[in-house]
Amino acid sequence: MGCKKNIIMLLSSEEKNRILKLHESYRNWNGSLQQRPHLLVEQNFLYQLYDEMMAYWFNPITTTSTGCSPDDLNNNSSMNTLYSTLLNENKIKDGDDVILIRGSKQKLYISDNGSTTEALTVSTAAKGFGNEKGSKQTPTGLMQVTNSVMASDKFEVLIGQQETNVILGPYKKSERAGHCAEVLTGLLNLKGVEECNKNISQRSIYIHGTNREQVLGKPASGGCIRVSNNDVITLVNKIKRGTYVYVTPV
Repeated sequence: MGCKKNIIMLLSSEEKNRILKLHESYRNWNGSLQQRPHLLVEQNFLYQLYDEMMAYWFNPITTTSTGCSPDDLNNNSSMNTLYSTLLNENKIKDGDDVILIRGSKQKLYISDNGSTTEALTVSTAAKGFGNEKGSKQTPTGLMQVTNSVMASDKFEVLIGQQETNVILGPYKKSERAGHCAEVLTGLLNLKGVEECNKNISQRSIYIHGTNREQVLGKPASGGCIRVSNNDVITLVNKIKRGTYVYVTPV
């Protein structure tokens, strides 16, 4: 009985009505199918319906979800897939901005409809991708922007999201001990929204401007996502609090 119920759930209203009419025709007809051509058409319809059901059961449609598993990270490396997934999970409405960061491309993509509207060059962690605290790796999975900060001056150093009145050029090393790279100009602060990356806030992971623009396009950061100082100004002005960000090494 459960199997029959599953079959019925797969049928459209039109298909159900056709089967009911077909059943009635068969029940009231004792001749050959050749004498009723329309029954031959309906028989072909049943064969086709059967094939479609078998294909559905033995090759089920794959549903994508956000997450940090290898399958999720691979499936959501497409902006179109990621955007559709977030829509299906009711996390966004059509027209909302979404950010996708792909490690293999060292690119940050922005979309408000599933098609990429902007592609920015980034630098992710030199040590790769991972969600362990202290790993100095770029975290993966789904995140959200919690807040943004814009410095008063372009190239101003930000420490702990606070302005310092120290100005560095886009290619100038910091003189601060142990910090050849600094956060410049502006930042988007991130938090993890999944079990696999909920420690992101404790790790102070940002998308931020940098004084190491010469290595953008290569993995070189200590865990954050670096962008050019011009691009971080664009992001801070454009991206709203709550915007979803998905990071995948793929």
